[in-house]
Amino acid sequence: MNSRASAIPDSPQQRPRVVPELIQRTLRVSPEAQPEAQARRLLQQDQPIEAVAMALMHGLDDLAAELLALGSGTLARITGDFDAFFAVVQRLGPERIQRWPALEAAAIWALSLTNQLRLAAVRLDELEARIPQLIAEGRTFITENPRAPFDRTDPATGMQCWAGMMRTLIASLAGESRAALHLAQSWLRDFPRATEYDRATVQCATGLAYFMNERYPEAERNGLAALAVFRTERIEYGMAQAATCAGSAQILQGRVQQAGALLEDSGGRISSGLHHPTYADVPLSTLRAFAQFECGEFAAALAQAQQNLQRSARLPFPLLLYSSLCVVARSLLALNRPDEALALFDRVDFQGAADAKDWWDGKFAIERARTAAVAGETARRAYMGPAAVRDLLELLAAGRRGPDPALLRPLRARLQQAAERRDSDALALALFLKARIEHAIGQPLQARRSVQQLLTAELTRERVGSLASLSGGLQPMFGEVLRSLLRNPRSATQALRKLAAALGQAPAAEPCEEPQAVLSKRERQVAAALLDSLSNREIAARLHVTEQTVKWHLWNLFGKLGVRNRTGAVRALMKQGFAS
Repeated sequence: MNSRASAIPDSPQQRPRVVPELIQRTLRVSPEAQPEAQARRLLQQDQPIEAVAMALMHGLDDLAAELLALGSGTLARITGDFDAFFAVVQRLGPERIQRWPALEAAAIWALSLTNQLRLAAVRLDELEARIPQLIAEGRTFITENPRAPFDRTDPATGMQCWAGMMRTLIASLAGESRAALHLAQSWLRDFPRATEYDRATVQCATGLAYFMNERYPEAERNGLAALAVFRTERIEYGMAQAATCAGSAQILQGRVQQAGALLEDSGGRISSGLHHPTYADVPLSTLRAFAQFECGEFAAALAQAQQNLQRSARLPFPLLLYSSLCVVARSLLALNRPDEALALFDRVDFQGAADAKDWWDGKFAIERARTAAVAGETARRAYMGPAAVRDLLELLAAGRRGPDPALLRPLRARLQQAAERRDSDALALALFLKARIEHAIGQPLQARRSVQQLLTAELTRERVGSLASLSGGLQPMFGEVLRSLLRNPRSATQALRKLAAALGQAPAAEPCEEPQAVLSKRERQVAAALLDSLSNREIAARLHVTEQTVKWHLWNLFGKLGVRNRTGAVRALMKQGFAS
């Protein structure tokens, strides 16, 4: 147990000194006023930090406990200095804390935001068990925060509502996604008149749970809804969690630039609102490293993620740990250091609740197998988790051991599922495996087409870092297709230029202006079907036309491309960097 997190000091003689910064802030107060009266006046003026500091400076510990309870823990909320908050709580002692249940609630809130989740859950159980007694005594731990006023129907409902909200948040942060979703649904049903702040907290927890279940659109939607409320109420720690949830979901849906803008806005608001944004910066720094990596800034992302990994390894927060692990491993692959990337998986482990551990084991196994496939090594570890994860691991291993055309069918199904779920990671991995297998079984044109789709698909084209990390397992085909796309003015996007620069494959200063065949909309559809290796009958079924109509469009297409057959058309389209 972390001694600074405990609400009960190890020894009654321990009396942590008041934070000098807080004492300095009380020096502006007139020395002629009585300390108690002046401290209460400061609280009435919405300055609880100065009020508590003045009481402690004059040895009025009982008064400090009362003021801190009435301020609902704003010593931590506004300054962001949780170390000072825990020092004050420790100095006050257990008897005073028992007298002010609002102070217990504030400590639970602070413990959860510093990722001391097990201790927070224990304290929450103890406080929730006392609710009937508090109701009988006419007391409550619900206090009004000037920055997010409460509007609950009665103290009993208010306390139950708050306890349910905190239980949902703790379960979500601990990675217990199934429990968090169940708790959130029950809470929304039981407390329809909850405050906007409480509802936003549960929405943020729900978003994190959806993220762990790979339901990224729902994760983004809940994260953004919570972020809007936290911005209005200026709740910086809520902003950090909600922005990380929404931004990470945006990246995994292929919208890297949008996530970067969200990070910049939220980071600016948080840093300007907190004096000590240390703990709020933990999730934001994870998102920052993720965004840097996907923008092609591999060295900066690697340094930030390694620091996060060292810090996150001590926290029961699987999303932070997994995100940092991915950025470090993929940055090392992009920097052509595969041995270091593989060695990383022998040094990282996660210990948490059973639900979170199952999630972690599956994600860890897939990421290690992905790294091994790029590095040219067969994954060694056995995995006994869910069938969906085992099937993907088997595809990764089979693609390395002995390519089989039969593997293409499940990969096509995975491509469709990934597109429907808007999961860019799953789409990229499926296209990576598809290209390798097609190349190994003697289908080079189809393999190049898969690589081209990997580089140009809506879900993957902005993820420069992830594309670079896969490039080592697809060379020299990857570089050839990339250069072909860069030669075409219509396909030479800024993201592809950034990818080429990051891989040391600098393109020409400007794309060459080769004559391009002007194709009609229907001819472009037929060309895309050609690149998908469809027969005339399959093209007719896709476009809902007759086979004779398909032959007519093919004849026109061959003439515009200056070729005589389907093979020549596919080569010409690939050379021009055609993207459907």
